[in-house]
Amino acid sequence: MDNNLVLCLPAIHALSGCDSTSKVGPKLSGMKSSKDLSLLAGFGVEELSPQMISNAEKFLVSGLKKTDCSTFDEYRWEQYHNSMKELNFNQLVCCSSTLREHIKRAYLQCRMWLQAPTPEVTKPDPCQYGYRATDVGIIPVILPVPSRPDDLPPPCKCPTSCISNKTCICRGMKIKCVVFCGCSKGKKCRNPHN
Repeated sequence: MDNNLVLCLPAIHALSGCDSTSKVGPKLSGMKSSKDLSLLAGFGVEELSPQMISNAEKFLVSGLKKTDCSTFDEYRWEQYHNSMKELNFNQLVCCSSTLREHIKRAYLQCRMWLQAPTPEVTKPDPCQYGYRATDVGIIPVILPVPSRPDDLPPPCKCPTSCISNKTCICRGMKIKCVVFCGCSKGKKCRNPHN
């Protein structure tokens, strides 16, 4: 095996998913020779920096599919808008803010693996690396920022196809109905803003 690949194997394993981290993409994607392994230089060895997190995100997004995207947010947008088939919301990749928490946890795991054979082990604070403390122990931070804008109204629950400004939130606010609205479940929506 190539020496650069061997040095990156702990990082690839932790980032793509192991017993203590979430699965992000297929395992074999990290093994492809076309991958830019320099993006993982120092991962788990040097102090975690914003640049290291950005590089890890680029590495992970490059393993998903052929794309020019460099972040999961860009890939998520592309995946949603350019899908040839009807895409289920649950099939979208996670957003970048969620992935960055995963990268922090993968970094912590990789660091622990790499220092395990040494006699002096430093114990980093997990709360600095994608975990938060609770009454029952530490748990992963899944969504560090709200996923829904404060000014976004809830989806309408119109049983009568959005015919009234008073009962249809979307029509009343002069915005389009979305797939989460009640009117999209087999009924013909009559919101003029669609």
